Amino acid sequence: MLALEEARDREQIFDLLLRAVRSKARFAALFSVHADHFRGRRALSDEGFDCSRIDALRISRNSVPAFEAAVVSRAPSVGEIATGEPFVDGLLEACGGLSRTTLLLPVSIGNRTVALLVAHGGDAALTPSVTELFPLVAASNPALTRVLAARSSSAAARPPRAASEGYEVVVSVDGPAGKRAALAADRAREAWPEVAAGIRELIRDGMDTGDPDEDEQLELLIELGHVEAKQLGEPERAFETWRSAQSIDASDPRVLDAFEELFVQQGRWLDCVELLEKRVALTEGKRPRIAMLLNLAAMAHERLDDDERAVEAYERVLQLDPADPVASRELEAIYAARQAWEPLAALLLERASRANDASAVTALESIAGIYEDRTGDARAAFLVWLAVFRREPTRAHLVDQLDRLAPAADAWDELIAECQALAGELEAAHPESAAALWHLVGRWSRDRTGNHEAAAVALERALRLAPTDVDTWYELVELLRAEGRWAQLIAVLSERAATEQDFGRRSELYAELGDIYENRLAQPADAVASYQCALADEPESPQVLVALHRCYLATEAWPALAELLPQLVDVLAATAPATVIVDLHVELGSTFAEHLGRPEDAIRAYRAALALDPRHPAALQGLERIYQSTGQAEALLDATETAVDGGSREDQLARYRDLASAWHDHARYDRAAACWQKLIALDPRDLAAHQGRARALRAGQQWAPLVVELHAQLKLLTDPAERIALLLELASVFESPLHDVDGATAAYREVVKLDPQHAVAASTLAGLYETAGRAQQALELLQRLLDATTAPRARAELLQRIGHVHLGLRDAVNARLGFVQAIALDLENARAREGMARVLVQQGELVAAGEELVRAARLSTAPGDRLRCLLDAAWLYRHRLDDAVRA
Repeated sequence: MLALEEARDREQIFDLLLRAVRSKARFAALFSVHADHFRGRRALSDEGFDCSRIDALRISRNSVPAFEAAVVSRAPSVGEIATGEPFVDGLLEACGGLSRTTLLLPVSIGNRTVALLVAHGGDAALTPSVTELFPLVAASNPALTRVLAARSSSAAARPPRAASEGYEVVVSVDGPAGKRAALAADRAREAWPEVAAGIRELIRDGMDTGDPDEDEQLELLIELGHVEAKQLGEPERAFETWRSAQSIDASDPRVLDAFEELFVQQGRWLDCVELLEKRVALTEGKRPRIAMLLNLAAMAHERLDDDERAVEAYERVLQLDPADPVASRELEAIYAARQAWEPLAALLLERASRANDASAVTALESIAGIYEDRTGDARAAFLVWLAVFRREPTRAHLVDQLDRLAPAADAWDELIAECQALAGELEAAHPESAAALWHLVGRWSRDRTGNHEAAAVALERALRLAPTDVDTWYELVELLRAEGRWAQLIAVLSERAATEQDFGRRSELYAELGDIYENRLAQPADAVASYQCALADEPESPQVLVALHRCYLATEAWPALAELLPQLVDVLAATAPATVIVDLHVELGSTFAEHLGRPEDAIRAYRAALALDPRHPAALQGLERIYQSTGQAEALLDATETAVDGGSREDQLARYRDLASAWHDHARYDRAAACWQKLIALDPRDLAAHQGRARALRAGQQWAPLVVELHAQLKLLTDPAERIALLLELASVFESPLHDVDGATAAYREVVKLDPQHAVAASTLAGLYETAGRAQQALELLQRLLDATTAPRARAELLQRIGHVHLGLRDAVNARLGFVQAIALDLENARAREGMARVLVQQGELVAAGEELVRAARLSTAPGDRLRCLLDAAWLYRHRLDDAVRA
């Protein structure tokens, strides 16, 4: 009875009633009563009864008379519930079977039955003690009524919001179905105030009439809270609504999720934490409880700075699951932050005691860190690490920890002895770990106690156990090298080289052997053999190539040196200074020329050097010697020029002229021009150099550079006759092969300026004007020539040109005058008669025009001119005079 009085929601009351009934019967089930059906909610039973289908069971109203009688009477009853209808009885089988003595206990609120408890003993009859349940069921009525009253404030109608303008149309809808439809319409149009009012009205109907039932009321209250919180901006009303929902089912996760979401949004972390504590109490499953406790602890720690509550929550998690990594890790962090070293050590020790070996060792490592970093007890930390080593010898970095802590512990003799003993114990089962300890002992003996002999013994023992350990091997080699034990060192290096599979590493070993033979023992032959082995493994090793180069020079092994030097050049080309590469090429050339009698190879080597340094004296001198001895003229010229390039200015002025002439004689006009250009660079006013370069460019048909050169010469010349000759040459280059009319015109114009009576220049210039369409300038120039000319034929030629210019201008009168005067002076001037024919055609004298074209054809000496005149005459006779015979 007391539990019912303290119950806070419907589900809690139903659960108390169900458990009480189950205590008196082997099977007990709870149904909620709805307007059109009975809904199975949950069941409790002994083994042998199937409760799995009860929550999916729906039985239509008025299909089970026993159920309906109990609902109407609201009084307990015992009897059969079978109906005789196969379908309905099949559904009732889900109630643990069809017992002949089934107890029905209706649960009411006021005068309305809201639930039905069904209980039986299977094949066994119910005991008389079931009557003890009757007062309990009767007491549930006021309890449910009390819980229902908590919903009143949320279901109460709210005063409408003030309307801003317009009219409000109120539609009165009778009956739950109509109200549900109106609510759906309000939802669809997102009329949230109306949605909230509609939900409240439905809830009030449900409280009064049972329709909607409490399951639907729960859904509506949850929805109402979300509308108030998210759409209407009334979080406090949402809280009140969801608290009303809790009167139906305080543990409904949707309600709790809504509370939690709103608490988080409003930053009400304390409320959120308290809610989580309630949810933990309501949750039965271990994993969900752990998840909630972890969330609670994180929120208490991060939002409330309430580490006490966080620690309590994490500890509760570890009580549920001692191996939970999150709780253990977070507790560790909190303890560390609060410097609670003893609880932290206890936590880690607990973790180590229940974990597997790896986790235990990890915990021990943390404990060692606490001893070292927090309590300053290096010796205790060392002992913990030593315990870790004994427990897990193959764990990484343990030797590093011992090595790091040993100086702080400051007990070398004891530590070395302990490690020697442990290494001896581990040699058989864990040779690699033992090797690591021997390595540590060797370093401590060398560096801390100064016992190099013991150090060498320990390092050798470590190397026997771990032959591939590079660090141990290096330290042993360094120790032997420092002690000057060359024979022993050679043995160690040779042994490693014989078994080494990596080419690069083996090359390094042979290179070090070569260095010992060369620089420590003065045995060059053995050094060369070792270096050659190193080079076989690493053909591009610059260090080995340089060492062999040094040994070959020292032993005068010229063929081997000649073979080595190209390899050395290729390897060093990318990193060495250019001067080094040049010197190597020169050295190779000298080796070929002076020691091996191979001049062609020597030439290639010297040229390679000059490609990098064109003025390298030794390379040039070497080439000159070879070319002189082999008679290679052009090659000698090339080498000589390169040598001169690197010489003094006086030497260059004296020798470039001869070199240019020599290149010209060998028809190497480009090289000749280049030499002349070098002289011009030394003395820009050297006219002979300019003239020599012009000859080379002309011979090499380098027309564009020749134009530039002729312009440069013009700047140096002052004599008019010389300038006219140079301008005429420049004009001829422009005319052909450059076909540059403007350039030629400018050159001839300069000639005419210098000598207005220069007939050739003036005549050519007039032709260029005519070609360029500059008729007036052409006429003026031709008239000036005509005025200065007395010979009849020459005057006739000028007159016919004047006539053609007028003809081009469509000035038939002046054109005819020019042609008539030309013909009068020279009856055989074909061009004048052809021009006259063109004028006659324009003036309509077609017969005369045809006759003139025929005369012009007879007088023409060029076949092309003759053919053109005949074709024009034939066309004229055929198409203009319709005289086929004459055509």
